[in-house]
Amino acid sequence: QQNLLAAVAVGLEPVVVTQPGFPRDLGVTEVPARDEVAGIAHHRMDPGPGYRDVPMDARLETWSWLALVVASGIGALACALLVVNNLRDIPTDTEAGKHTLAVRLGDRGTRALYVVLLALALVAVVVASVWWTPAALLALVAFIPVAPPIGAVLGGASGRDLVPVLAATGLIQLLYGITLATGLSLP
Repeated sequence: QQNLLAAVAVGLEPVVVTQPGFPRDLGVTEVPARDEVAGIAHHRMDPGPGYRDVPMDARLETWSWLALVVASGIGALACALLVVNNLRDIPTDTEAGKHTLAVRLGDRGTRALYVVLLALALVAVVVASVWWTPAALLALVAFIPVAPPIGAVLGGASGRDLVPVLAATGLIQLLYGITLATGLSLP
């Protein structure tokens, strides 16, 4: 609560969204959908009094697998960004005695990991399009600028030559998030 009050103090408008079933799980039966506590909006995700009668896996199956697939693609791209950064730092990290994943995998292994992570994000789009909606394929737009960074990484770019790869990977991640969210929100 103190963090929220601090956010209010600097002019922000924080919003609290509760977990499903709270505070009904604590025995509170009269649950308004929206409430204010100390001037902070609290929105309750309350599925109703009978929600506990439905098994947890049935409550989650409508969204959890999609969330896992989508988050895996986004996470793979975030890791790809970190992998490129660590690839660039292998010489200095080795010299400093750091044992990063890139140092442990070596130059060749780290370059392969970068490509695998991009491929995982692509697979996540395909899975989302097959299991949920073909509109998820809109996220393939994010892979249009993928050839130059993959070419640079597989071509042996190092040091400052990896800075454009970092920028391109960040752009791919941004495009991926926007286009995948848009595709999944289409009817």
